[in-house]
Amino acid sequence: MEILIGNDGSSTTLSKDFLQQYSNLSIQYLMFPHRGLAGVRQNLFEYAQGQYVMWCDGDDMFATFTALSVINNLMQ
Repeated sequence: MEILIGNDGSSTTLSKDFLQQYSNLSIQYLMFPHRGLAGVRQNLFEYAQGQYVMWCDGDDMFATFTALSVINNLMQ
């Protein structure tokens, strides 16, 4: 499982310290020029390597990190 996070040209960014909390996961944090939701999704889709894609927007979240870890372990 890979996690792609796209920044759509915002000056608000995720810190390296925040991302390092999840170093056991394959996370790519990608910066793009502002193109809107459809544009950033298209950019992310071009980077995706998996057979399946699941979109999660800024207001979506997993119930707990444990839930994401279980999914990641099952995918291994």
